[in-house]
Amino acid sequence: MPLVKRGGGSYTLPPASAEVLGGVKVGANLSIADGVLSAEAGGVSSWNDLTDKPETFAPAAHSLDAHTAITLAELNAKISDKDIASTDAATTSAAGLMSASDKTKLDGLGSGGGSVMLTLFHTTEAQSTTEETYSALYTGKLIPRLDWHGSALSVLVRRSGTGQIRATVTDGTGTVTDEGTAFSAEGTDELSLDVSTLDDSVLWTFTVEGKGSNCNASRVKVTVDPVNEFSPPLVASGAGGTTNSAAYAELASSTFLPTWLDVDGNGGVVLLADVDLGTATGADVRITVGTESATAAVSADGITSVRCPFPATAAALLTARIDGRITAGSGTMSLNHYQIHIEK
Repeated sequence: MPLVKRGGGSYTLPPASAEVLGGVKVGANLSIADGVLSAEAGGVSSWNDLTDKPETFAPAAHSLDAHTAITLAELNAKISDKDIASTDAATTSAAGLMSASDKTKLDGLGSGGGSVMLTLFHTTEAQSTTEETYSALYTGKLIPRLDWHGSALSVLVRRSGTGQIRATVTDGTGTVTDEGTAFSAEGTDELSLDVSTLDDSVLWTFTVEGKGSNCNASRVKVTVDPVNEFSPPLVASGAGGTTNSAAYAELASSTFLPTWLDVDGNGGVVLLADVDLGTATGADVRITVGTESATAAVSADGITSVRCPFPATAAALLTARIDGRITAGSGTMSLNHYQIHIEK
């Protein structure tokens, strides 16, 4: 580019270089306006357009499939501050993931706020049958309280030999049943009975049956989930006696450990009694625990509830005595079944 030198003559501006001061042209992606030089958008926009790329860091080397697989044990060896739990199901001796069956059991345990299941029936008396059709191995009575416990009874039966187990509960009108699979080795059947359709104002009959060429049962336990943390556990149950006297006569008694005695002294014993008046038209049922007692009047056959406070000073063992007397009409009253629960 020729220029006019002061005093005349021409001058050519040389191109700028590292050694020579000179002129610079406005090239691609640059613009100049009013003496201001600006850079425009553009240039390299992708890895492929970049020159002199470092070959040791190609993108393919960073894809998931390109990495070398490593086991949890190898990864744990590289991490010094914390172990990574196994992806296997947890056991009683090793940490791991929770199995679906364990999660189901966890969801069903204490859903009403209780930390333990309520036991309604338990026996270790061995029974057996060789019949090929179902025959009764155990029969018991249950006084239900669906305001205390849930509607799903869990029936655990320890069995051995060869055969099959079935559990049934009836309120005299409706019946619910669950059946285990056929077995040929020792194990435990866990049966479930949905009793939500049964009448919980009457006495229920519970039956465990077996069939098979060598069907043995050595233990039965019926449990149920408490409605909340105040649901009173069962500590004693059984069949009572009879009386036709106008004076109190003993119908039943039971000794138990006051395990769930409320430390603030507000707990007590709740008696559930299934009473048959016979031809009498009235009776009293009384429960005595130590120095405390409580009475309920009975005017019709059915279940009566009596609450008795704990004595001020509870003994290491508490004995509950159930008495009855006729108060109206004549006849013989019967204590068909009773259950003693302790308020926590």
